[in-house]
Amino acid sequence: FVLCCLKHHSSDCFSKEIYDAALGRWSLLPRMIEERFGCAAVNIPDTGVLFIGGLGRNGFILRSTELLTRRSGKGGEKWQWRHFPPMNYGHRGFPLSVYFQGRVYVVGYVEFVKKMEMLDVETGGQWTFLNFFRQPLKVFSMARVGNELFIAG
Repeated sequence: FVLCCLKHHSSDCFSKEIYDAALGRWSLLPRMIEERFGCAAVNIPDTGVLFIGGLGRNGFILRSTELLTRRSGKGGEKWQWRHFPPMNYGHRGFPLSVYFQGRVYVVGYVEFVKKMEMLDVETGGQWTFLNFFRQPLKVFSMARVGNELFIAG
Protein backbone atom coordinates (compact mmCIF):
# COMPACT_ATOMS: atom_id res chain seq x y z
CA PHE A 1 0.00 0.00 0.00
CA VAL A 2 0.98 3.60 -0.55
CA LEU A 3 -0.60 6.42 1.44
CA CYS A 4 -0.84 9.85 -0.10
CA CYS A 5 -0.56 13.26 1.53
CA LEU A 6 -0.76 16.51 -0.39
CA LYS A 7 -0.14 19.23 2.23
CA HIS A 8 2.78 18.97 4.66
CA HIS A 9 2.09 20.05 8.28
CA SER A 10 -1.60 20.51 7.58
CA SER A 11 -4.48 19.20 9.64
CA ASP A 12 -5.94 18.17 6.29
CA CYS A 13 -2.80 16.27 5.35
CA PHE A 14 -2.54 12.67 6.33
CA SER A 15 -4.38 9.69 4.93
CA LYS A 16 -6.48 11.02 2.09
CA GLU A 17 -5.92 8.15 -0.29
CA ILE A 18 -4.40 4.71 -0.31
CA TYR A 19 -3.02 2.86 -3.32
CA ASP A 20 -3.54 -0.90 -3.40
CA ALA A 21 -0.83 -2.30 -5.69
CA ALA A 22 -2.56 -5.70 -5.89
CA LEU A 23 -5.69 -4.07 -7.31
CA GLY A 24 -3.87 -1.27 -9.15
CA ARG A 25 -6.12 1.52 -7.86
CA TRP A 26 -6.40 4.42 -5.42
CA SER A 27 -9.17 4.54 -2.80
CA LEU A 28 -10.35 7.40 -0.61
CA LEU A 29 -9.93 6.97 3.13
CA PRO A 30 -12.10 8.28 5.94
CA ARG A 31 -10.60 10.92 8.26
CA MET A 32 -8.27 9.66 10.96
CA ILE A 33 -9.64 9.56 14.50
CA GLU A 34 -6.98 12.04 15.60
CA GLU A 35 -5.27 14.37 13.14
CA ARG A 36 -1.53 13.71 13.03
CA PHE A 37 1.61 14.12 10.95
CA GLY A 38 5.17 12.92 11.40
CA CYS A 39 3.89 9.61 12.73
CA ALA A 40 5.17 6.09 12.20
CA ALA A 41 3.20 3.51 10.23
CA VAL A 42 3.77 -0.22 10.37
CA ASN A 43 1.99 -3.08 8.60
CA ILE A 44 0.59 -5.75 10.90
CA PRO A 45 0.05 -8.82 8.68
CA ASP A 46 -3.58 -9.90 8.28
CA THR A 47 -4.69 -7.03 10.55
CA GLY A 48 -4.02 -3.59 9.05
CA VAL A 49 -1.65 -0.64 9.22
CA LEU A 50 -0.90 0.80 12.66
CA PHE A 51 -0.25 4.56 12.84
CA ILE A 52 1.81 5.51 15.88
CA GLY A 53 2.33 8.83 17.66
CA GLY A 54 3.58 11.79 15.69
CA LEU A 55 2.47 15.37 16.13
CA GLY A 56 -1.14 16.41 16.49
CA ARG A 57 -3.04 19.63 16.16
CA ASN A 58 -0.96 22.59 17.38
CA GLY A 59 2.20 20.45 17.23
CA PHE A 60 1.55 18.51 20.44
CA ILE A 61 3.33 15.16 20.76
CA LEU A 62 0.88 12.24 20.55
CA ARG A 63 0.93 8.95 22.47
CA SER A 64 -2.15 7.71 20.64
CA THR A 65 -2.22 4.99 18.00
CA GLU A 66 -4.88 3.97 15.50
CA LEU A 67 -5.30 1.02 13.19
CA LEU A 68 -6.41 1.29 9.57
CA THR A 69 -8.38 -1.83 8.60
CA ARG A 70 -10.70 -3.04 5.87
CA ARG A 71 -14.17 -4.25 6.66
CA SER A 72 -16.58 -6.02 4.38
CA GLY A 73 -20.23 -5.09 4.20
CA LYS A 74 -22.91 -3.80 1.90
CA GLY A 75 -21.30 -2.20 -1.11
CA GLY A 76 -18.03 -4.12 -0.77
CA GLU A 77 -14.95 -3.47 1.32
CA LYS A 78 -14.45 -0.17 3.12
CA TRP A 79 -11.60 1.29 5.12
CA GLN A 80 -12.05 2.21 8.77
CA TRP A 81 -9.95 3.57 11.65
CA ARG A 82 -9.94 1.83 15.04
CA HIS A 83 -8.52 3.00 18.35
CA PHE A 84 -5.49 1.01 19.46
CA PRO A 85 -3.71 1.15 22.86
CA PRO A 86 -1.79 4.41 23.42
CA MET A 87 1.94 4.34 24.05
CA ASN A 88 3.32 5.08 27.52
CA TYR A 89 5.45 7.93 26.22
CA GLY A 90 5.03 10.48 23.45
CA HIS A 91 8.07 10.30 21.18
CA ARG A 92 8.85 13.73 19.80
CA GLY A 93 7.67 13.37 16.26
CA PHE A 94 8.78 10.99 13.54
CA PRO A 95 9.04 7.85 15.71
CA LEU A 96 10.59 4.72 14.21
CA SER A 97 8.61 1.48 14.26
CA VAL A 98 9.04 -2.13 13.21
CA TYR A 99 6.74 -5.16 13.31
CA PHE A 100 8.81 -8.14 14.43
CA GLN A 101 7.73 -11.60 15.68
CA GLY A 102 4.16 -10.57 16.54
CA ARG A 103 5.18 -7.34 18.26
CA VAL A 104 5.44 -3.67 17.36
CA TYR A 105 8.58 -1.87 18.54
CA VAL A 106 8.81 1.93 18.73
CA VAL A 107 11.65 4.29 19.52
CA GLY A 108 11.97 8.04 18.99
CA TYR A 109 13.96 9.26 16.00
CA VAL A 110 17.06 11.21 17.11
CA GLU A 111 16.06 10.87 20.77
CA PHE A 112 18.67 9.90 23.36
CA VAL A 113 17.15 6.72 24.81
CA LYS A 114 18.02 3.80 27.07
CA LYS A 115 14.75 1.99 26.35
CA MET A 116 12.11 1.45 23.71
CA GLU A 117 8.42 0.54 23.75
CA MET A 118 6.89 -2.76 22.64
CA LEU A 119 3.30 -3.87 22.04
CA ASP A 120 2.47 -7.57 21.78
CA VAL A 121 -0.19 -7.43 19.06
CA GLU A 122 -1.38 -11.00 19.50
CA THR A 123 -2.23 -10.58 23.18
CA GLY A 124 -3.47 -7.00 22.78
CA GLY A 125 -2.79 -5.38 26.09
CA GLN A 126 -0.61 -2.38 26.68
CA TRP A 127 2.72 -1.00 25.57
CA THR A 128 5.65 -1.99 27.77
CA PHE A 129 9.13 -0.53 28.11
CA LEU A 130 12.18 -2.59 27.18
CA ASN A 131 15.33 -1.45 28.99
CA PHE A 132 18.39 -2.71 27.21
CA PHE A 133 20.71 0.17 26.32
CA ARG A 134 23.58 0.61 28.81
CA GLN A 135 24.05 4.25 27.89
CA PRO A 136 21.68 6.62 26.12
CA LEU A 137 21.76 6.04 22.38
CA LYS A 138 20.79 8.66 19.81
CA VAL A 139 18.67 6.54 17.46
CA PHE A 140 18.71 7.21 13.71
CA SER A 141 17.19 4.05 12.27
CA MET A 142 15.63 0.72 13.11
CA ALA A 143 15.12 -2.28 10.84
CA ARG A 144 14.24 -5.95 10.88
CA VAL A 145 16.42 -8.30 8.86
CA GLY A 146 15.43 -11.96 9.00
CA ASN A 147 15.13 -12.90 12.67
CA GLU A 148 17.07 -9.92 14.00
CA LEU A 149 16.12 -6.38 14.97
CA PHE A 150 18.76 -3.70 14.35
CA ILE A 151 18.92 -0.23 15.89
CA ALA A 152 21.49 2.25 14.58
CA GLY A 153 22.67 5.21 16.58
